[in-house]
Amino acid sequence: MLTTENGTTHFYSPIVTNTICLNCHGTPITNIDPKVSLILNTKYPYDKAVGYKENEVRSIWSITFNDEQNK
Repeated sequence: MLTTENGTTHFYSPIVTNTICLNCHGTPITNIDPKVSLILNTKYPYDKAVGYKENEVRSIWSITFNDEQNK
């Protein structure tokens, strides 16, 4: 979605999971290689961003441009 208001352009787009995302955010063993799980658990012990499935909307890109600066 693209909107312009008062000289500012706003871009919005959903972030949807795909098979690449599941390599780190899917289900351990099923999607995430045990070696990868070990590294992720070591570096991010409190991370709960796993168990995702394909085609889930997980977040949104929100980008704002000041039109005056882009001339």
